[in-house]
Amino acid sequence: MQSTAGVVCEYNPFHNGHARQLIETRARTGCGWIVCVMSGAFTQRGIPAVLDARTRARFALMNGADAVFELPALYAARDARAFATGAVALLDSLNVCGWLSFGCEDAAALDAACAMDESDPSARGSLREGLARGESFARARGLPNLPNLILGVEYRRALAGLNSKMQPVAIPRVTESVKPASVLRASLPDADAIEPYVPRIVYESIRDDPGALRYTANLDSFIIGSLRTMAARDLSRVADVSEGLENRILAAATIESTREALIARVKCKRYTYARLSRILAQSMIGVTKTLAAEHPAPEYARLLGFRESARPLLRSISDNARIPIVYKAGRLRYDPVFQLDIRAEAVSALASASPDRRAGSGATTARMVKL
Repeated sequence: MQSTAGVVCEYNPFHNGHARQLIETRARTGCGWIVCVMSGAFTQRGIPAVLDARTRARFALMNGADAVFELPALYAARDARAFATGAVALLDSLNVCGWLSFGCEDAAALDAACAMDESDPSARGSLREGLARGESFARARGLPNLPNLILGVEYRRALAGLNSKMQPVAIPRVTESVKPASVLRASLPDADAIEPYVPRIVYESIRDDPGALRYTANLDSFIIGSLRTMAARDLSRVADVSEGLENRILAAATIESTREALIARVKCKRYTYARLSRILAQSMIGVTKTLAAEHPAPEYARLLGFRESARPLLRSISDNARIPIVYKAGRLRYDPVFQLDIRAEAVSALASASPDRRAGSGATTARMVKL
């Protein structure tokens, strides 16, 4: 079933630009089906998603997706390379996708960046010099500070590394009448402020149930408290921690009382806001170097939801996938990667606007969405 396109997403929250990408993906590829791989409780920015995974999966299915699988937190809360590698490997393992669709701010810059030969000695030398100057990895590689461009480079790199049959399809991002997800998140819980930029169902859901929203700031005490009781050797085991960074973070935690203030104290050219944000998320849920090394790519695909009309697609995936397709979470009860997802959801629930929801929604083990 090569008439299927894959999309890597977070939908944090789902907005009109995302809906447009799904429409453009069908138009450009002629695909009959769209399969999404979506971050769960935590996103690549190292923050809890503003709504739980099943709610976001439902929005995707109502706006053009046919099936949504979860990208485990082990890959979702990581740097661009690990995030892209995990997501592309999962889609490739479904063994039905002919295309990989993603948004991109600058297609020409994407082509130029992908043409760089990282094995070239001069390129490696420039990279080392940039890192020595305190530049981030992306900037040291000469990439503009455009998040979707950086991810686009890593998607194409992952496709090449896997020798995947999926063809990359870069959908240009539109700025007119579309607001970035970060701007929309900053406007919450004011549903009226985001109404022009999101599908009606998203607006109504947030308007009618603002208690379901999750805010990173609600985790301040949990994060600071965890760090103040954590040994340096334990923080050093976290996936993205290196070069003694654990000592700087723990020292800041003894002084600051909020996540934002801690990051501001530690942040520098070498250690960017995004990297530090991911490290804090990884430390909370247990994303360690050892776990990442033991599971370099997803070993199962857990279905979050699907459209009833897409049952032929699911049959094809079940028949062709190179990894198990999981429909019931009970199968994963003792899987260490899934255990990480359970912790991620439990921590993310603490960020809920409604105190009642902080007790834990059980979203990780809830039934899948069917439309």
